[in-house]
Amino acid sequence: MRGAGWPRLGCLIRFAAECGSSMNSYHLLTQALEPRDASSPRLFSYAVMSAVNGFVPHEDYVRMAADAERTPPSDQVLEEQVGLLLACDANPLSELVQCAANGEQFAERWNGINRKVSLGVATLVEGPGLSRQPQQGRDSLLRQRVMHAFVDQLKPGSHSPGLGRGERRLEAVARHVGAGSAMIELTAALYDMPDAELFDCAGALGCSARTLQRQLTRNAVTFGQVKQAVRICMSAALLRNGVASLTEVALAAGFYDSAHFSRAMKLSSGLSPSEYRLLSA
Repeated sequence: MRGAGWPRLGCLIRFAAECGSSMNSYHLLTQALEPRDASSPRLFSYAVMSAVNGFVPHEDYVRMAADAERTPPSDQVLEEQVGLLLACDANPLSELVQCAANGEQFAERWNGINRKVSLGVATLVEGPGLSRQPQQGRDSLLRQRVMHAFVDQLKPGSHSPGLGRGERRLEAVARHVGAGSAMIELTAALYDMPDAELFDCAGALGCSARTLQRQLTRNAVTFGQVKQAVRICMSAALLRNGVASLTEVALAAGFYDSAHFSRAMKLSSGLSPSEYRLLSA
């Protein structure tokens, strides 16, 4: 059952101009175009990379959608794909909108993201009904369907309450997908020691660095990627929920300084830390 006050799937979404090749699309939209490998290592890898870099070039998404139009997925398959990906998505933008308290806050955060981030198709939630209004180029039916499924499942009440959204999101995802004890324990260790190196974490897990490296390879991630994903998730949670300064947030999450933190957040979410905090208010 959907939360009270939430617009139905038919909320008006105004789609602005499709822009040039410098624009981006949210990574999940591309990933939802074809059946996903639902094995634990692949889902954990997806969660890690979703946090580190949340976007693909918009022109790549347009090209992939055009290819997928030849044998488009059914509505049920598309909804299942989007649901699977959202359950594992650790990107700060996904967390921001899915943690919204009500429909008004959802619309405010969604619209704020679309006004600030350089997206190939900007969207605005404005009321009942659903409208796509590209001013340049031609939209595709499949991309419309993907966005419908995406927006509908972002609303609270549309996703499982047991997936651990909050301060230790990536650790919760690792447990949810059954990533294995090594990845779960590594993620937990990095939340406790976000500036730790591979050797430090191996010691905390009671294994050799070589053994831990093999486990990382088995899960198609590097130590640096997992470490960066944890730092981004930690810092985003602090921005959403705390009052610490940006420098304090950066250091608490293991970044070298506020400039390092700002670059990582921009790559991950398309927003600066201050922009993200403002939308979280």
